[in-house]
Amino acid sequence: MKFTLKQFAELPFVLNIPSEVYPIHVDGVNVSVRVHHNLYAGAQGAIEYPVPVWIGEKKALTASLSSNTTYSLLQLHTVVSSEKETDFDVSELCSPTPNELIDEYARKLILDRSSDNAGGALLAEAQQQLDTLGPAQVESFRKFTALRLTAKKLYPHSESELFLRAVNQLIRTYMADIGDFFVEEVTLHQVAGTTPRGILRISECDGQLVETFTVLDKIPPAMRQPWFVHPADKIAVMKAHLNSGVEPDAVDLLGTRARGLLERGAYRSAIIESGAAMETAVARRIINGMIASGKTHAEALQLLHNNQKFSDRCKGILKDVTSKSIPDLDNKLWERVVLHRDTYRHKIAHSDQEPMKKDAEKVVTDFLALAKLVTAFTS
Repeated sequence: MKFTLKQFAELPFVLNIPSEVYPIHVDGVNVSVRVHHNLYAGAQGAIEYPVPVWIGEKKALTASLSSNTTYSLLQLHTVVSSEKETDFDVSELCSPTPNELIDEYARKLILDRSSDNAGGALLAEAQQQLDTLGPAQVESFRKFTALRLTAKKLYPHSESELFLRAVNQLIRTYMADIGDFFVEEVTLHQVAGTTPRGILRISECDGQLVETFTVLDKIPPAMRQPWFVHPADKIAVMKAHLNSGVEPDAVDLLGTRARGLLERGAYRSAIIESGAAMETAVARRIINGMIASGKTHAEALQLLHNNQKFSDRCKGILKDVTSKSIPDLDNKLWERVVLHRDTYRHKIAHSDQEPMKKDAEKVVTDFLALAKLVTAFTS
């Protein structure tokens, strides 16, 4: 018995390298990534999202879809794929429990869109429908469930994470060795915006399809229509700013941009942008405080020019101007910010240090929290 995991991802750009397999050593593991330049997405009828799509070469898709009166083909950007095979003893297949069979049948009802129930009502419906099946049908469903559970155990989500790391190793090496600056490293954020809407995973057993689904992180990049209704007053404020020519608030823009860079895996840039938001917020609060006390804007700028150390601004100068320093407001946050600046912000600005995602998220969160704190407190 042989299980196979196939993974596909469309890149939002083209890699100008031959269509072939590239062996990649990443994280101590060898991964083979195939580059495709001749794949299409095919759909029955005119393409209208969301629709089920098939991915393959043009000739094969045309042959499989031509029996329909109409079909659509969409040429994809560069597609990367990997394939992993695992020999497996049939005696080691997962044996589904009664509750797992019910869960799997409930899953089937959801995928077939044949039920409007959820939670306990959905499980009850699944149990009821299972009870109506004959012995042969139940055994067939049990065998298929055993295959799916085994494939799920053999190929956890970490397989897709490894695939994406291998793809990024390919992209980074391509960028450095070839010098193509029209490409970038990708996260699930970028691949969710392509036609497959993420990493397409296909599990098979001895050539039989076991499962196919798409891996993505957060839903917004995959959406093709508005997915959130903002309050009317926020929309009105935005319209007024646009109509009057007011530039976007610098701190808000830098902070939102930093979070966007986090989503796209640009962790170095995210830390720099959030740091800029934080430092801008502190400087602005000092300037506004001095102007409120009767000083001129030029005098405030001169004070900042003469005192460029961030720690001096956040402690002595801010306290002189507003009667409160950052440590006074939140000393725990201040201690974390100081550590982040020493550990990440300064080293990133002056070296090739690459922070991990979880570390970058903590830094950005704390930097923006300080920016919000210094903007909001009452003198």
